[in-house]
Amino acid sequence: MEYAAVFVAGIALGCFYFGGLWLTTRSVARVPKGYLQLGSAFSPALTMLLSFIGRMGVTLAGVYWLMQENWIRAIVALLGILLARFLIKYWVSSVMRKEVSQ
Repeated sequence: MEYAAVFVAGIALGCFYFGGLWLTTRSVARVPKGYLQLGSAFSPALTMLLSFIGRMGVTLAGVYWLMQENWIRAIVALLGILLARFLIKYWVSSVMRKEVSQ
């Protein structure tokens, strides 16, 4: 039963990571071309970097907390993250198909 909870928590972490990645790339794609200077408030490079640091920090801290010095729990959490990756990929592709067809 404990591994099922770790697996579900891994799915939640994966949805946070890959969902955040999708939201970040969508927001960067909407930045006007005049705001591409590094260091400006709307800089896509800075946005991507800060998003990566935040998402990776939360995800790694979550996996570390879930594993509780048991490497099998870490593997189960990573399998949940991997499943979330495929779920988010499928969901994003269906959303993008609907946006293109409209």
